[in-house]
Amino acid sequence: MDFEASDFHTVFNTNAVGPFLVVQSFLKQGLLGPPGSTVANVSSIMASHQDPVISSATPGGYAYRSA
Repeated sequence: MDFEASDFHTVFNTNAVGPFLVVQSFLKQGLLGPPGSTVANVSSIMASHQDPVISSATPGGYAYRSA
């Protein structure tokens, strides 16, 4: 399976840039509560750089984990 730079950019924009832009939009609209409120982002084991099973079993996984 070939993994192109455009694939990497798509994954990164979806998983890293996307959530940032959503939070930014919510802030501008006053949808996140009072100043000082907390935004929590949740991840999964798939994002682990340390798990050799996950690392070797997922083509294109490096792009996902980098985001």
